[in-house]
Amino acid sequence: MRVAVAATAGAVAAAIALLLTVGEWSSPWLIVLAWIAAFAAAGSLIRFGNLIFPCSLAGLGLLALLEVLEGAVPRSLTPLIGGALLAAAELGYWSFELRGVRQTSIGVTRRGSVILGLVLLGASISGVAVAVFDRVTAGSS
Repeated sequence: MRVAVAATAGAVAAAIALLLTVGEWSSPWLIVLAWIAAFAAAGSLIRFGNLIFPCSLAGLGLLALLEVLEGAVPRSLTPLIGGALLAAAELGYWSFELRGVRQTSIGVTRRGSVILGLVLLGASISGVAVAVFDRVTAGSS
């Protein structure tokens, strides 16, 4: 179970790096840093250690913020990026908790449902905030 959860968290981190890679004006150094952060996140879930994981997710978040501010990634995608970062963080920490601990299928279902609910709620709130901000800034110009 731990391997599946860790693999999912690593895949989400890689998806964020891929999104940053296909950005319209992505700079080469930013692409390299995004993939280093994604591989560091995946590696920390497999072997390296607990401290590397949050640092790599913070790095991915910072790189995503830079891409949004530079205009390479549309502002409307920020809820998707934020939701993906939240999902990767929750799944990663869940995989750390699963080391050496056996969970029941009810516990797995409950935890998975809570993570999915939190990610959807966070992305929804962020989406509404972006839409309101766009509407307010469009009305003032």
